[in-house]
Amino acid sequence: MKTEPDMTSTDSEQEVREERQRLPRWKGYIYQLIGAEISSTSRYYDSLIQYLPLNDDHGYLMDKVNCADKQRIKSPDELPDLSQNLEKRTLVLLNGNFNYTSNLQEFLADMKPKLARTSRLAIVIYNPYLSWLYKLANLVGIRKAELPSIFLTTSDVDNICRLACFEMVRMRLAGYFPFRCFGLGTLINRLLPAVPLLRWLGYACIVVLRPVIPEKIKPSLTIVIPARNERGNIENALMRIPALDNAEIEVIFVEGNSTDGTWDEIQRVLPLYADRFR
Repeated sequence: MKTEPDMTSTDSEQEVREERQRLPRWKGYIYQLIGAEISSTSRYYDSLIQYLPLNDDHGYLMDKVNCADKQRIKSPDELPDLSQNLEKRTLVLLNGNFNYTSNLQEFLADMKPKLARTSRLAIVIYNPYLSWLYKLANLVGIRKAELPSIFLTTSDVDNICRLACFEMVRMRLAGYFPFRCFGLGTLINRLLPAVPLLRWLGYACIVVLRPVIPEKIKPSLTIVIPARNERGNIENALMRIPALDNAEIEVIFVEGNSTDGTWDEIQRVLPLYADRFR
């Protein structure tokens, strides 16, 4: 059966290409700086997922991030279940979401069940100390995106993440000077992250989080039984050990050159209690 082409999808891709061509060089440079900071983590991961991109996010930042496998997910239902895949490392990118989400604790809590211990979140957050600059950029028309409604300090982010059972493992700011200026801008952007006080003036803060997932380790118990001439008590000792739910029990007999056949008795009961003890 002949099907008509998806004109909506084609038109949308065309709009994205045209928008990218109109992207100012200084803005592209900022995306490159932020992408380089994220790439310092993402290059070691198997895949990158940009989760719930904002309406004005055309994928500029994701293009600058270095990772072999990249995809964008626009619906919470599309987020794959990574909890059972402990061998694959996945980095989930949230670009600006923290500045437009009112209930961040719930937002993170909804994601956590699908994440594994090997998963990480890379979050791009607008600098709260530069909120006036974003408002000015919107006012003069340099910035056309919706003005961020929430500005968070790093301590705010840390507290919210702890409540949602996440841990902050890395925090860096990027994007201090938006122009290359024949290499001068590159030098400034490399040096300022190490300068006290001035380091907090970066355009965006990149925070890496890990989900706090307790490792499921089965508890164990080892019981050491000295046995010298205790032939009649070997099986009774095993019978008196209580059963412990969800715990592995190991029994070690220390036989001290008995003369009443204690060692033979130990060998006899081993297969009889092999299903209960190790």
